[in-house]
Amino acid sequence: MDTHEQLLHLAMSDRYAERVRAGQLLSRFAGEPRTDNVLLKLLLDSTDTAVTDATAETLLARQDTAGLRLFAAAWHLAQPETGEHLNSAWSSALYRHARYNPEDQQRLQTTIAALRDDPNEAARQGARHLLKTLPSSPA
Repeated sequence: MDTHEQLLHLAMSDRYAERVRAGQLLSRFAGEPRTDNVLLKLLLDSTDTAVTDATAETLLARQDTAGLRLFAAAWHLAQPETGEHLNSAWSSALYRHARYNPEDQQRLQTTIAALRDDPNEAARQGARHLLKTLPSSPA
């Protein structure tokens, strides 16, 4: 079994620490359908929000379409408690990556705006909501 397969298996562990680690490491494989399904489950982990936090932070740090697509879908699908954690990760990412850097802010806005036409309904809806949270967003 290769490392990617091991991480997919680890993501299903009963131990939250193993799911945290899997979410962090699987994030580099975002954009692959099977991995994306697992990452979305980790983002929406109903048994431990530490898994949500770690996976969201790692995906957002990518600052790319694959990571933002998953985050947007989770944003739309999340239950209230998980949604609070996603909101915290989003606020933190905006502060760290985009709030004070106009180029990062523009890139983030452009990437999320493009997701409004994504084939995945949850990603589309989440992107529409995320655009409204951006500083000086025209959405």
